[in-house]
Amino acid sequence: MFVQSRIGTGRLWLGVALLCAATAVAEDNRAEILARRGLDGVLFAPAATQRSRVLSPVSALGLGGSPSVAIVASAAADVSAGQFTDPRDKLQATGQFSAVDIFHAGLETPSLLDLLAYDSVLVWSNLDFEDATSLGDVLADYVDAGRGVALSTYATTSVVPDRSLGGRWATDGYGVITPNQGEVTGQSLLGVVSDPLHTVMSGVVALDGGLLSARPASISLESGATLLADWDDGMPLAAVRDDLAGGRVDLGLYPPSDDVVFFYWDASTDGARLLANALIYTSGLMPIDVAVQVVVLSAPSATETTDDPSVLPGQISSCTSAFVIELWVSDLGAVNTGITGLYVDVLYDQAVLQVDNLVNGSLFPSFTEGTIDNAQGQVTNFGGSNFQTPQGISPTWAKLGHLEVSQVADGQSRIGTLLGVGGLGVFGRVPPPLSEIDFGISQVTCDSSCVDVVDCCDGDSNGVIDSSCLWCACDDAGACDIRDTPFADMGGPFGECDPDGFCNTFDANLALSCFAELTTCDKFNIDTGGPFGSCAPDGFCNLFDANHALACFAKASSCTCSPSPEFGVPPVVVGKSGISTEASRSGIAAGEEVRVLFFVDDPAGLQSYELHVEVSGGRSGRLEFTDVTIESRRDFVFADQDDRFDAFNLAEGKMLAGLYTGSVQAQAKSYLATFAFRASDDALGAFVVSLRHGDEPGTSVLVSDLTKKIEISRVSSAVVEVR
Repeated sequence: MFVQSRIGTGRLWLGVALLCAATAVAEDNRAEILARRGLDGVLFAPAATQRSRVLSPVSALGLGGSPSVAIVASAAADVSAGQFTDPRDKLQATGQFSAVDIFHAGLETPSLLDLLAYDSVLVWSNLDFEDATSLGDVLADYVDAGRGVALSTYATTSVVPDRSLGGRWATDGYGVITPNQGEVTGQSLLGVVSDPLHTVMSGVVALDGGLLSARPASISLESGATLLADWDDGMPLAAVRDDLAGGRVDLGLYPPSDDVVFFYWDASTDGARLLANALIYTSGLMPIDVAVQVVVLSAPSATETTDDPSVLPGQISSCTSAFVIELWVSDLGAVNTGITGLYVDVLYDQAVLQVDNLVNGSLFPSFTEGTIDNAQGQVTNFGGSNFQTPQGISPTWAKLGHLEVSQVADGQSRIGTLLGVGGLGVFGRVPPPLSEIDFGISQVTCDSSCVDVVDCCDGDSNGVIDSSCLWCACDDAGACDIRDTPFADMGGPFGECDPDGFCNTFDANLALSCFAELTTCDKFNIDTGGPFGSCAPDGFCNLFDANHALACFAKASSCTCSPSPEFGVPPVVVGKSGISTEASRSGIAAGEEVRVLFFVDDPAGLQSYELHVEVSGGRSGRLEFTDVTIESRRDFVFADQDDRFDAFNLAEGKMLAGLYTGSVQAQAKSYLATFAFRASDDALGAFVVSLRHGDEPGTSVLVSDLTKKIEISRVSSAVVEVR
């Protein structure tokens, strides 16, 4: 099994490798201990110098990947200017990228976390960078993390210090074309292409630099660089380096075309193809052997392994005041022997988040480590080892552990991972190259302002209130008004929305009004519980909420606010019954109406019911729902019962009815409700009227004694012929 993703790799600026095959010795003697134990788990740590990187057009382009890329440039006063948007639009038009975003590096220096969301970046200047030194440091870290940088004029040429990259980029030698050599101008055309089969030059057959043709003034290249093509005056156009952790390309081309300014490169030639190729090459998309997933949750999951990455714990995008970050790993490649150890650095925005505690978990229990540095916004070398039982053998994902996190301030934070100095261990095989290890990144938004009740009481972002024992609202100041309430207390007397401290018939009536869409109260608070006595809300405002209120009032409910409510308790089935139908007319003409009556075959012990109608069939047109009523009939299931309730939702074609107390032992084939339909003017053919029913939420149900289920064993449908 191979999956496609971006490259991730070690971060050199953390220091040299502490664990490597069997030689390097860390201060804690970990490598020495492992070597002495003679374990098969081979440990792979970040390289201290460089890595080999050779990509052909097939390996770079033939994998079907769509890299996400960013423009990091200082080119005009505003990102809406053509000097920014023209290269972006031309890159997007190639169809090669899943995203092309812009960072104005003349106004703000993007952080490493910002850039880790992208596979590669295109960098150039025509104005000063906001901080050339900091940007150089960030881009050096970015390349060390295995991501790609394509650098273009004037950042490749300028002698102005703030228009070329400083910091570690300059001092540690990340250049390809020797920087700061100045530029020459005057129209120039594509010259000699030394390697026409290289990814960067694929399809680049004609290039006119325009009247300006700003290009390097020197043919000098840095050590380890290879020239791919030059201009017709011999000045370098494209050169690459393959000896760094991430991909590197330098271009002697100013990225905006003559669609912006008439003397820039000719947009009818292959400048856009060259820019796109450089980004594709530096993105280095490769088959992924080992992957790390970052999962943000409101609380730690009980699951420690899963065989399906699609069922990793449900991730939240909006943080609560305290939440967790889980880290999962899997050995996904062609040879899957499992992970014997993993150590990662976790990066976050320290202005928004702080990490309070590290929980290593039980799957990697040996040599557990991790250091919190909130001042730097990182957790260093978090992880552990397990040489006796390798973990995460494809398709299984294993949880490395989790971080307990709290919110510092409102804001958005990316959460990224890099290989820690402890490295990666795999069992009984050569470790994968760094290009085949994918390190995950996620994002969370912390916003304490209250716009909607879901901002306060929906920490897992699933659209359901977190507890039936909370009531939530936004006050006038935009703060959360959260109140502890008795279970099933969803409102006050006579339709008031605020809870009154009691569970009673007012709460049941509020649920009925909500079902009929007659209430102005927030549905979120009225969703008291789930089906048949399940205490956790189910996301629907329905019969079960009314029944929960009635059961609470009658002290017949097992739901409380301590311990926490539960969900998913199987209902107690006390019987089975069928539902049958009768149509008032078997045949009608287009534009005419028909009534369909529904009956329950064996209603022994019935307390309440909810019916959802559905229509299918017909050769053309529609049989449209128009009304639902309970007719005055002697065979009505609740005939002569004064203490009853009902509600109708005409928008959705559903109704409910029940008794506040008790249940009925009615005769067989008792009447339930009548649904009316009209044939549209273009209706023709046989239409089938039936009930939507089953175990999923929001379907027809029969209830006995408030919380017990009468199973709908069969439903007979009515056939209406429109002639």
